[in-house]
Amino acid sequence: VCLVLLSILWLVAPPGRGIMAILVLLTLARPVGYSFAALVQGPDRLRNLTAFLYLPVYLVWRLARALWTLLRPGPRSWDRAERNTS
Repeated sequence: VCLVLLSILWLVAPPGRGIMAILVLLTLARPVGYSFAALVQGPDRLRNLTAFLYLPVYLVWRLARALWTLLRPGPRSWDRAERNTS
């Protein structure tokens, strides 16, 4: 969401866009702070760091799956699975 807002600010170039961009980036302060605290205070720092390094791979995988779901060929109807009533 922040990247989209920053892109819009860059394209539209409204007056005061620098201040708006700073305010958009400040919304990331809490998640970044919590992530850094988790890395520093966790019991196994190396394992935590390894998990954070997998995040870009996971992000690409999730985006690819979401795009495939939207753009996949074939029927787009929802087929409800049968339930076992016994």
